[in-house]
Amino acid sequence: MKRNAFTAFTLILCLFFASAFSACGGASPTVLAINPAGPTAVLKGGTLQFTANLSDVSWSVQGGDANGTISNTGLYTSPTQIPVASNQVTVAAQSSGGQTATALVDLRSGNTLAFGSSLPINDAAVTNPGATFLTLIESPTSDRIAVRTGSLQVDALWPGNNTTLNLFYAQSLDLEGFSPERNLLPDSTNNLIATSIETDSQKNPGILFTSSNDLRVFFLGSDNQGVDFKPPVPIAPASPAGNLQQSGNARLDDEDRIHAVFTENDSTIMDGTKNVFYVKSEDSGATWSAPKAVSTAPNGTDGAVTPSVVVDPSGDKIGVCWSQKGFPGQIFFSFSTDGGTSFSTPKPVSSSTTAQGCRVARGPGGEIYVSYTEASSENVFIVKSTDGGDHFGLPIPVSADPATFLVLTLMAVDQLGRIDMVWVGENPDAPGNQAILGARSLNGGDTFSDPVPIVTSPDVLVATGLRHDDADRLYLQYWDINATSNELNVFLVVGE
Repeated sequence: MKRNAFTAFTLILCLFFASAFSACGGASPTVLAINPAGPTAVLKGGTLQFTANLSDVSWSVQGGDANGTISNTGLYTSPTQIPVASNQVTVAAQSSGGQTATALVDLRSGNTLAFGSSLPINDAAVTNPGATFLTLIESPTSDRIAVRTGSLQVDALWPGNNTTLNLFYAQSLDLEGFSPERNLLPDSTNNLIATSIETDSQKNPGILFTSSNDLRVFFLGSDNQGVDFKPPVPIAPASPAGNLQQSGNARLDDEDRIHAVFTENDSTIMDGTKNVFYVKSEDSGATWSAPKAVSTAPNGTDGAVTPSVVVDPSGDKIGVCWSQKGFPGQIFFSFSTDGGTSFSTPKPVSSSTTAQGCRVARGPGGEIYVSYTEASSENVFIVKSTDGGDHFGLPIPVSADPATFLVLTLMAVDQLGRIDMVWVGENPDAPGNQAILGARSLNGGDTFSDPVPIVTSPDVLVATGLRHDDADRLYLQYWDINATSNELNVFLVVGE
């Protein structure tokens, strides 16, 4: 009898304490969890519904209203302006029992971009803008700007004054202004023509430029986030000696390997066969692989000009486009699937022989896009491949409005697959004046929005860089050349 009473008493105690202490062999308490855990992309001003597996929770957004708000039912609303410092937001839930769980949101720009005011980059106007067009002839569709976020860093490059063209550089860490401009390699007897800039994951910028005295393409890199730059290194030997290298263009993979292309001329800049070559550096530009020929123009033809390169995150898949058979000419494309060891036979991707100024980009699903302009129709076109570049679809016109500077067309594809195109045309609101026009595709290049002016001016405008950051904000660097004084100034404008 006493034994039965003791057993009953024990069972009562177990039932009483089971929920609080999970005693007597009962189930463990449910651990608080949030769905989706993320990181989940949310557009600027958009919403995302979070749910928790416990009913009695309170919600909050770390960092306050600048990072968005969340209702007591878990409906998150992103801010109308993405914070400059970081686009990643933490949402937290806390249960009545004291458990806490978090989820991550990646803030992204809206489908329709809104641009802020232009931010001056250079300190002193460039007074030899005629010579600066050597930069455009070298690499008209390369970027002279690079962007890294997490903590923001924008690295800008342009051809500044020093009797001859030299490499001028400035940096912004807050989008409120740029550091004082610096001439990285003062040389009054040599044109140093800036063609490309990339900033690696450690926020170290690297620059490609052509030296007119040496007839070579060089790399100029920093290992302390642009505070100092190391001595320049040639990215390839000139073979045979006396050949002219130019038009360097580079991209980084996720391991910070540098993939670069350039042209080499067998005679002079205006005469002789030009072909595209590929090189790679796996040590931040200190050493480079042996050049690999990408194009093989017959001797005596005009050959290849203004190449553009793209690489996938692994560094294995590389795509290269260029203009062939003169300037303008036809656009050709070649690809590698083995990290640049070999390249496919070049194929034309344009439908006419008046195409020029190509640029290649990669979509988030591995899509390959090539943009170019066509002199005969004065239009901007894009072609797309979904098999790594083996086959391309028909050219799609981006706009029916004629472009003013056909060769100066830039393209960038963000992490959501949205394609941005910019080019210089006529200001629709002020005929006779120029504008940098922008159009966006939300469906993989099948259609584009009507072009809208991003920048307008009575002066001469030139787009010199187009990048997305981790929040998919769009950064446009451009030149404004005063129609009266002929002075050139450099600006940045950002859309989100």
